[in-house]
Amino acid sequence: SLNTKVEAASIPELTISTTASMPLAGGVEIPLLFTFTEEVNQFEFSDVEIQASDGNDTGDLKKASWITTDNITWTVNYIAPEKQDKNITIRVGDNSYESVNTIPGTGDSLVMGVEGVLPTLTKVTFDPLHQEIGENVKVTLEFDKELQEATAMLGENEVSSLTVTANKKVWQGSVQVPDTNELAVGLIVSQYK
Repeated sequence: SLNTKVEAASIPELTISTTASMPLAGGVEIPLLFTFTEEVNQFEFSDVEIQASDGNDTGDLKKASWITTDNITWTVNYIAPEKQDKNITIRVGDNSYESVNTIPGTGDSLVMGVEGVLPTLTKVTFDPLHQEIGENVKVTLEFDKELQEATAMLGENEVSSLTVTANKKVWQGSVQVPDTNELAVGLIVSQYK
């Protein structure tokens, strides 16, 4: 008699991931990884779907960055939409690729939060309100949402030691009052995210 053992071929599975921290800022470019449990065939750029929670701008996958070296892991760069807050779903459907044994694979999805609406400066406080030229004044900046970083200038002078408080919407620093013959000096807040 002949003893034979037949083993079922495994069903390939997919995990979509990114090394980027969430939520994403608007316009940021991040890598997406598509990692399969085994070598696969017929996985293509067009198999990747992008959906936005509001049904509008989904951002972009950069086709030129689409690459694999082993048919197990693919990478592609994704650019988040700007000036919008939403969730983005990156999805690959079931049966859109197959194993080398022609077994259809299971899909996966990754949901990423995007905070693309820029923060708004809602309040500025100077202490003291009036100060001599060349003297320091404490500056408090309040925003409508939490920030990770910010810089500010009063005229030509940088607001130094600008640091976040326990409330991440409030930043404090000090600045030397610039020597100018202008009656008013502009405060410029930049590089905030």
